[in-house]
Amino acid sequence: MRKLYFISIIMTLLPMLASAQNLREEGLNGIYYTCYEGSWYEGVEHEAYVKAADKDLTGTVIIPETVTQNGMVYTVTVIDENAFQDCQFSEIVIPDGVRSMGEEAFDGCKNLTAVYIGKNIEHIGEDCFSGCNALCDFTILAALPPKVSRYDPIDPEIRAQITLHAPIEVLGFYWSDDPFWGTFKAYDDVINIPTAITATKQQPKVGSKSYNLQGRQLRQPQKGMNIIRQEDGSIRKIIKK
Repeated sequence: MRKLYFISIIMTLLPMLASAQNLREEGLNGIYYTCYEGSWYEGVEHEAYVKAADKDLTGTVIIPETVTQNGMVYTVTVIDENAFQDCQFSEIVIPDGVRSMGEEAFDGCKNLTAVYIGKNIEHIGEDCFSGCNALCDFTILAALPPKVSRYDPIDPEIRAQITLHAPIEVLGFYWSDDPFWGTFKAYDDVINIPTAITATKQQPKVGSKSYNLQGRQLRQPQKGMNIIRQEDGSIRKIIKK
């Protein structure tokens, strides 16, 4: 009986495994994916895993919400283990669709200073940000802290220099007695990109103003991604190298 049950599980998984396709998306910041017909996640028809990236990526790297192959749209749901290991970029923007980040996904990214994670993240793997010695700003929009490996995703000595930003209504869930989430240097409210855009539209139209990913006003655009409110009230995003 158990043998038949095991065989039925294998038969169920075969279509997904057989349909996996290697995908290289030119022009998507040098990021490489594996796409699957189907998904483990509810509400996702087809999914893509981030498998690798060019080591010489610099500045702000933005993982897209979806990738397209042969007319089929795949939602990016997973950053696989070692995917960005030893990359050179300084900021990473992870979209809402990503649910899991694997072991050592960003291991050795020595220039990484800022991480922006969308609202649906559920799991962060062992040593995910190990060796990210410059990391000082960690923004996460998830309503509840995602599960983490019992082995630290971020070294304790690195957490001691990081300010964690989360929406004010859930900030208390992060600023707690949790052995991982409760041990960052500081905790602060976050204004995510859509909210920042809404807030800036309500301000007087006096000159153009620059904001970072957390919605904080800057004296001038900084290296990486910036939100610019122009004199006419319109909003655009720019990346300054």
